[in-house]
Amino acid sequence: MKKLKIVVSCYACSPSSGSEPGMGWNFVHGLSMFHEVHVIVEKRKWETPINDYLKENSDSRENLKFYFIDKKRNKLLRKIWPPSYYWFYKNWQKKAYQLTLELDKKENFDIVHQLIVSDAKNYHFP
Repeated sequence: MKKLKIVVSCYACSPSSGSEPGMGWNFVHGLSMFHEVHVIVEKRKWETPINDYLKENSDSRENLKFYFIDKKRNKLLRKIWPPSYYWFYKNWQKKAYQLTLELDKKENFDIVHQLIVSDAKNYHFP
């Protein structure tokens, strides 16, 4: 089987969490067993657990490359109008798209994938 170069936009990704970030991690980690996987992840929440894991599991670094993008937040606006979260999330997605275009010029990916794991049942408006 040919080893593919894959880029995945995976907003939530963590080796130490369940639900959406755990599903994201299992998806990209599983792919990395057979392919070179570049993963674009939200920075503030997921950079530390991912880097901690990679320090302890250096063999995972060979086929997994992470790029972190910070998502802007406005806690006051979110309290007043909870759907504002999606405006900031949309801006994060635009940044991930731009980064993907830049990376593709250097890496020439075989596959580009946006991973969305629905966790809407756990979202509660205050």
